[in-house]
Amino acid sequence: MEGQQKAPTVLLPLDGTKEANAALLPAKAAAKTMSAVLHIVHVAPQEMTVEQMVAKLGLKPEEMVGVVFHSSTGDPATEILKTAGDISAELIVMTMHPGHDLSSSEISSVVERVVQEADCPVLSVRPDSIKTEEEHLKRVRRILVPLDGTPTAANAVKPAAEIALRRDAELLILHIATSGVRPPKEPGTYMVGRYMDQPQHEWPLWAREFLERFIITQSELVSKLRLRLHLASGLPSEEIVNFASDHKVDLIVTAWHARVPLEDSMVVRPLLHLSPCPVLIVRTKTIEESELTQTAGSKGR
Repeated sequence: MEGQQKAPTVLLPLDGTKEANAALLPAKAAAKTMSAVLHIVHVAPQEMTVEQMVAKLGLKPEEMVGVVFHSSTGDPATEILKTAGDISAELIVMTMHPGHDLSSSEISSVVERVVQEADCPVLSVRPDSIKTEEEHLKRVRRILVPLDGTPTAANAVKPAAEIALRRDAELLILHIATSGVRPPKEPGTYMVGRYMDQPQHEWPLWAREFLERFIITQSELVSKLRLRLHLASGLPSEEIVNFASDHKVDLIVTAWHARVPLEDSMVVRPLLHLSPCPVLIVRTKTIEESELTQTAGSKGR
């Protein structure tokens, strides 16, 4: 019907491997939570019918209910990104191989390119996270948002808060201070400074200021959440992974502006490979990019 709002969409690329199929249940759980339609895309040397796809992917009849299938040929990452654009996907769910050497397997390289170029958030899950759909819906109890004091990183707070409210989860904010490294140049960045040396005196004041700048102003939803703020010092990726393991985190949500190539990222790429739990990468814009977009829009009017 004309004017009827279309349901949101979740895209799940599958290649028939056990590792890729591990993302099926998380994708179904995400679609259910979002009241979205799940779309499955399969990229093969030649076009396939739905029946051929289902047979190759090894899907059961109950796993096909309500699913829309897409068959495509060509470069996997290119076709995944094209399909995501065609269906206006609000989320892409993919499996990432864990590995301490950050080795670039075929699946991993496809995931990395999708993360680099996708316009929508990408949820990366581990292949060993196969659970029932009900467990996926219930298991998100702690959501971690790592922040570095920049407004860009804080853009992950709102989507994380929305998920936490839907799942009745606790929202953990981890600010990481890295000594010996130049602070980010982004306008509005708020760093810890000397507070690390005198936490008993300065921490409460800094925490309140940090929350007011980057958390409370991001979303009115935050006031309804169970929220805790933590401080760490060290290599960001290591601190995030260790914190997630120690606190039994179920989901990490991090912002990604993709201005830096993924292979040079000190946080996103290591998290994709080393995180003990699923990672939601939210595509965002830096302040400079937002200003350029607004300027271009004004000139076009």
